[in-house]
Amino acid sequence: MTKTYVHFFRIFFLFCLCSFSLRSFSQTDSLDKLMTRRPLTCWEVEYNCKYLIPEYYANGKLDSVNILLNYWQKKCRWNNNEIIERARLLLSIQMGTFKEENLKPAVFHQLTDYNRNKVSYKVNRYYNYRYYYRQSTEDSLFDAFINIMAKKLKTKQLSPAEQLLSRLYSDSAIVHIDTMIRNKKFDGTYLQKIYKHYKDSILHQPCMEAGLYTGYFNPLGNNKILGNKGIIGVFAGSKSRGNTFDFVLDVKPGSSKGKYNVMYKDSLTATDTCNFFYIGAEYSRALVTTQKSEFYFAFGFGGERLASIHSNDTKKIDGKHFWSPNVSGGLGFKYYYDYRHYFGLQANFNYLNFKNKGGTDITGNAFTIRLIWGVSSNFEKQNFFKYLY
Repeated sequence: MTKTYVHFFRIFFLFCLCSFSLRSFSQTDSLDKLMTRRPLTCWEVEYNCKYLIPEYYANGKLDSVNILLNYWQKKCRWNNNEIIERARLLLSIQMGTFKEENLKPAVFHQLTDYNRNKVSYKVNRYYNYRYYYRQSTEDSLFDAFINIMAKKLKTKQLSPAEQLLSRLYSDSAIVHIDTMIRNKKFDGTYLQKIYKHYKDSILHQPCMEAGLYTGYFNPLGNNKILGNKGIIGVFAGSKSRGNTFDFVLDVKPGSSKGKYNVMYKDSLTATDTCNFFYIGAEYSRALVTTQKSEFYFAFGFGGERLASIHSNDTKKIDGKHFWSPNVSGGLGFKYYYDYRHYFGLQANFNYLNFKNKGGTDITGNAFTIRLIWGVSSNFEKQNFFKYLY
């Protein structure tokens, strides 16, 4: 009898367990059916628009294309704006609604991005530009579609601005527009006006600069005895609107022309050691500039150290050195051989005042010449010169 009850309870327990599991599964299944609402993501909108827009365009439904572009931009406000604006500009030209005065300087930033992405395709650097273009079938097809739109426009009677945009967006190679937009047919146009404004804003952006220089140091007056020296130096700083601020370091190693006397440990000591070290801050202002060159005035202030006896820990020699202010002023010239790098030549007069108490008089000033190599740019300026200018 006991075995019968045990068997009965086992069967009852299994039945309850199965019923609960089936019921739970049934509830989960019914909940899944309720999950019909979901947010429409930007990627889904973009994916569908890239197929729908060419289809509507092929059927001549340009108003619908315009609606889809507006919808796409609204849903993807912070993503892929360049490709939407490209399609919108070409569509407005085709529909006859393009107005040059509605353009903003930002259009040239978009053109820079467009040209840069042409290069990214060729060298296959998709990762770096994944926020502009993602390597996929729909991307390639939609780019090809916009390219065809632009080529069709070239057969129509267009204004200078419309011709420029249709050429840029139909050419698979990088098109540099600076020479084009300075053509006489653009004189007085709104496009030329905003391009000049955009170009000036790029050129006047603050940028970092750094470089190396070598040169010649020629003492004047009583310090001629210290002898002429070669110069090796470095500089780093920033440049904005023709004003340049640099921190400068240089050394002028060598020996003096003849021995000179210094007071060392309360006795007069003759030495021919003469090594200079300069640290300072310098400012320059562009006076005349062209597209590839710059003539400027320079002013600097710092300290000049003259080591006359070197220290030696092994021989327990402390060393002897002098400090002098170094106030300089001069003129210079830079030639930019590309959009970032330049060679320069600078001539300075340097006010020095070394005081050698009890020793040889080494007061006097100096004249220096520098041969400079430098680099000056920022990311946005670099892109402008490389992909648009």
